[in-house]
Amino acid sequence: MADVPAVAMQEVDFSYNSAPVLEDVSFTIPQMDFAGIVGPNGGGKTTLLRLMLGLLKPDRGRVRIFGSRPDQMTTRVGYVAQGFQYDRKLPISAMDVVMMGRLGGTRSRSRERALETLERVGVAHLAERPFADASAGQQQRVLVARALATDPDMLMLDEPTASLDAAAERSIYALLAELNEKMTIIVVTHDLSFVSQAVNSVLCVNRVVRRHPTAEMSEISGELLEEMYGSDRRVVRHDHDWEEDSSGA
Repeated sequence: MADVPAVAMQEVDFSYNSAPVLEDVSFTIPQMDFAGIVGPNGGGKTTLLRLMLGLLKPDRGRVRIFGSRPDQMTTRVGYVAQGFQYDRKLPISAMDVVMMGRLGGTRSRSRERALETLERVGVAHLAERPFADASAGQQQRVLVARALATDPDMLMLDEPTASLDAAAERSIYALLAELNEKMTIIVVTHDLSFVSQAVNSVLCVNRVVRRHPTAEMSEISGELLEEMYGSDRRVVRHDHDWEEDSSGA
């Protein structure tokens, strides 16, 4: 149902070894949104993403993905982790990498679907080539294809452009914007220019979480930026409540 949020968190707390990481987190992300997650290192961005994925369980509160527990929605969510660790001497092709996302399916159908997703992200010509020989930008597209191999309704990515040059970065952002036409996209990023230009909403994370629209941009108080990032930066407005802006006024 389209009126059910893609993500809903209610009064969520999470800690590592009794050290608080996230406190009293409540927000919703509607279906078909393109949301960015920003904040300082150690502020809880990746932890927030892992709670959405069901890789972590909250100490308190509730997490729902499309209205159900995250562990019940694994086939509806594609995930691209930060970095991809592999032995460069291992003779795996781009096709092999994508088929990792199809474990459990029949091999013939898995290969067919893998090729379809490689075509969707524009790197089908790399299908039988060694993954290690692809450029960083091409490798990232292959990893996105792997996440798409189960036909998810939502795609989550953790710093997908961290190791890319400017051209490859723009290419990945353009791909995500295209994918957003058919699915919800959530991206953890340090790139505030991307946040201001590409996403529809932003989650500012630094133990607490505040969600805002990016329709209106302005330079906000240095005091708040110091609190969130440790230095002055230009980012979304924090004096606007999401509900106030949801009408598009």
